[in-house]
Amino acid sequence: MLADDSLVEACRAGMTVLARSSSEYTGEAVDTSKQSYLAMRPAVDDLADRQREVLERPLGFGQPLGSRADVREWVRSVIRATKGHDQGATEKFLWSPHRLDALRGDPSSATLHLMLADDLLRPMNAALRQTAAAATEQADEDTTTHTPFRT
Repeated sequence: MLADDSLVEACRAGMTVLARSSSEYTGEAVDTSKQSYLAMRPAVDDLADRQREVLERPLGFGQPLGSRADVREWVRSVIRATKGHDQGATEKFLWSPHRLDALRGDPSSATLHLMLADDLLRPMNAALRQTAAAATEQADEDTTTHTPFRT
């Protein structure tokens, strides 16, 4: 079990190298009038979906994180959702007893919500920015796909 936890760091480092050196390929013509992807970029949409799933699981959507093996599986999802640039979050989740207890505890806990926001939102946003910048699809600047954000 400890060996599996130690391999997570190697997995994270490998994902970082792959994300840096990979590029997206779309070998077919795409009708942009029928796009249903976030920002008209399938790679960004796919990453956003993975990130949503990563955040939803500890918050009580889907199978709960009841064991260390569940947390280890979830941490691997975190690595994919941050493209390996997790800013140390995976080590915290695997080795901090406080974080392990929060992940396996009450999904409505304010501690869990703050921990997820503090540890994951920044690296997830960075991964989205990196993916959007590297995406080969071009967004149609003349098409409005959303309403202005209101505060």
